[in-house]
Amino acid sequence: MSKDKPDALVELARTFLQETVLASRQTSHAFNPDSLGSATTGGCGMGPRPDAPDTWTPRQQELISLMSRTAGTPPKSDDLLLHNVARTCIDWIRRQDAIDRQRNHFLREFRTRHGFDRHSYDVTVEAAFREGIEAINAENRSRLDDHAQAIAALFLDRSPAITRQTR
Repeated sequence: MSKDKPDALVELARTFLQETVLASRQTSHAFNPDSLGSATTGGCGMGPRPDAPDTWTPRQQELISLMSRTAGTPPKSDDLLLHNVARTCIDWIRRQDAIDRQRNHFLREFRTRHGFDRHSYDVTVEAAFREGIEAINAENRSRLDDHAQAIAALFLDRSPAITRQTR
């Protein structure tokens, strides 16, 4: 097996997971003003429990086909594979929502202490701001990589999906 195959699969899986979050946000009550419990009712993030899409978008279907071809397997309609991919996606949606909430809370607290105008921050405050945001972004990249590797492994039949609960 080519060393590039796992890397290409992980990159496709990252794109797939990002598409999954976008699809979830489009169907989430928090982002749909026509639904009950929309963001106008308060709270942050995607609501009490982010919605997991119950069908794949055309872009997700395309990415599943690309991952199957990249893995060297025929396009799979394997129910177990797709079930495990979906479980990994649900975990990622919840993890991404938690990270987004963490970022929002950081921003709110930081701006409450230091003001909204970043141009008025002194060097120390600006450095603290950048450090805080980068720590959250690093966590996000790390978790995205974990989930992308889990999906790639499913297509390579190496390991089960991530199924741990998100805090």
